[in-house]
Amino acid sequence: MATSLKRPLYVFTHLNGEFVPAGKLDMIEQNNQLLASAFVYGQRYIERPNALEIDPIRLSLRVKDQVRGKLLIPANGLTFFGGIRDATPDAWGRRVIESRHQVPANSLPESTYLLEAGSERIGALDVRESLTAPANIARGSIHALTYLMEAAERIEEGLDIPESLAEIFITGSGLGGMQPKVSVRDDNQILWLAKFASQTDHLDAISLR
Repeated sequence: MATSLKRPLYVFTHLNGEFVPAGKLDMIEQNNQLLASAFVYGQRYIERPNALEIDPIRLSLRVKDQVRGKLLIPANGLTFFGGIRDATPDAWGRRVIESRHQVPANSLPESTYLLEAGSERIGALDVRESLTAPANIARGSIHALTYLMEAAERIEEGLDIPESLAEIFITGSGLGGMQPKVSVRDDNQILWLAKFASQTDHLDAISLR
């Protein structure tokens, strides 16, 4: 009989150009099923005048005394907070993470997808295993697009990723949508989103945004 496990994670928000710890998230999981979750804001975070609320419904900061020091659970019997769920990767990011673990689609615990999406996922949140864990920043160079495109093609084909192409596991894991894509930096360290043609596309192309 499968047993449920509680996985503690820490949620960070991006404020004034840096990540700051916002609170602790507990996820109760059984294999790849999320059974329940709970969140508590950090005392120092909640006193910040510029603190961002993690979820506008259940984790609202409009009345801070209502959430200060309290263990909060999702509303309406749901298992997860919508604001934190939005920080998990969509279809493409999940495929990248599954390729890294060499497992079938949607077979990993939700906490794994959330944790391995990296610090440059879409949105202002980051999730880490501890308060002291460093940010997982994509270092992919715009000059490495050819190699990253090859890695994306291998993921689409269900092939293993060699160590020489392993950068895809960081640059592509936090991105959503179905289209293969990665985050890369140019020579001025400006972050770009590079979209590649999929196997189902009729034209070969790279789009930078």
